[in-house]
Amino acid sequence: MITIDVPILVIAFKRPELLDELLERIGQIFPKKVLFFCDAPNWNNEIEVKKSNKCKNLIEKLNWDCEMHTYFPNDNLGAKLGPYTAINWAMSLYEEVIIVEDDFLPDISFFSYCQQLLLRYKNDDRVMSICGYNPLYGTEIIASNKYNEDYYFSHCLLACTWATWRRAWQKMDLSMKKWKDYNKDKLLYNLLPLSLAKVYTFIFSYICDKELAAWDYQWLYSIIVNGGVCIIPHGNLVKIRGFGEDATHTVDEKKCFFSNLKIVYLNTELRHPLSVDTNDFMDELVINNYYKLPNISWKVNYYINKIKSNVLKKIVLKNIILTKIYCIYKKYK
Repeated sequence: MITIDVPILVIAFKRPELLDELLERIGQIFPKKVLFFCDAPNWNNEIEVKKSNKCKNLIEKLNWDCEMHTYFPNDNLGAKLGPYTAINWAMSLYEEVIIVEDDFLPDISFFSYCQQLLLRYKNDDRVMSICGYNPLYGTEIIASNKYNEDYYFSHCLLACTWATWRRAWQKMDLSMKKWKDYNKDKLLYNLLPLSLAKVYTFIFSYICDKELAAWDYQWLYSIIVNGGVCIIPHGNLVKIRGFGEDATHTVDEKKCFFSNLKIVYLNTELRHPLSVDTNDFMDELVINNYYKLPNISWKVNYYINKIKSNVLKKIVLKNIILTKIYCIYKKYK
């Protein structure tokens, strides 16, 4: 058994059954350092309060022989600020961290995979995120690894259990404050293959225009605009379990092609790529099978709403101007 010295951050909310299974899995690797973040419930929701309390009780009764930290906010931060706050907190304590949310169940091998790569690329500013998830292998879109390496570098982010360094997370821009300028200058078209640039331009514009309960697209944006890359395995080390009424996004399991992922193992001693060059072929497969964006209906609805919003702004502005003109007229009449 490989000892896992890297701190592990567990992010939980209101799924005690899933959290219990995840804690059992983490306990099998005898971690040295673990951080637990459990978001507060919506206090007006009695069922949610009970589920949240069960999660906190599971954490508090652990008797692991390791360094443990807990952070339980008093107010509900939500699916956007919750994970963002949790990772900020972890990064204030440690230089590197493995991050697992309660709706994902990593294989035991995931932790040693992350530990090896965190050490190998610790001082390489190009590498900003290590992902343990790859739906192409988990769904057998790709039947087997035909490469002489166990992972590749990517412009895609698959943040379903992952790891990073403080030096990378410091570049996270949750508000994407420079996106409009970058978009105007067509920055992505200078950084990425054409198909990725088109999809990401649409996604980032959509995120900026909407208040979505998401943080991972902003992390992808931060990686891309800083010239960074992600590591993705030639295999799949994670199962996704966050479906049903307690889910934020994936409520209907039947509509998610990645709902029944298989674990596809890597070599224990990882085979490393010869250079930090992205695999554009694999990225194309991820874009076409995982993101599936921008689809027609979403794109049409987005632009219809944007037109409505712009029309409304013009009407309001026109009314303000007319009101001011009328007031001036009345004053000097």
